[in-house]
Amino acid sequence: MVSIANSDPLPLHTEGSSAPAMEVFYSPSLHAPVTQPSVLVYQAGTVSTPATGNQTIERALIMDPNHQLLGDALWAQRPADGQKPLPLPVWHWSSYKVEIEDPTTNQVQTILLTGQK
Repeated sequence: MVSIANSDPLPLHTEGSSAPAMEVFYSPSLHAPVTQPSVLVYQAGTVSTPATGNQTIERALIMDPNHQLLGDALWAQRPADGQKPLPLPVWHWSSYKVEIEDPTTNQVQTILLTGQK
């Protein structure tokens, strides 16, 4: 769990046995539209796969301007040093939603920026 700017604690996904660690927080600029979300990127942990060996999983929390959680999505899968890089998820932004396509599974996750499910 993490709390930002006195918001309610937000749940973090974990992978493997390591604890999640915050990496970077992207907040909207002063000139951004009021619907512009914040993004908190965190390291969810490390997993081992037969194809790529150990890889670190990074995830992103998408939050509205009041820091209420809108969704949690895959940010990157980073293999160990010396391994072939994996393709990054593709994020398609619009004024009311973001769609995240996982290039390894071709699954698309949709997060509505309006806070509706």
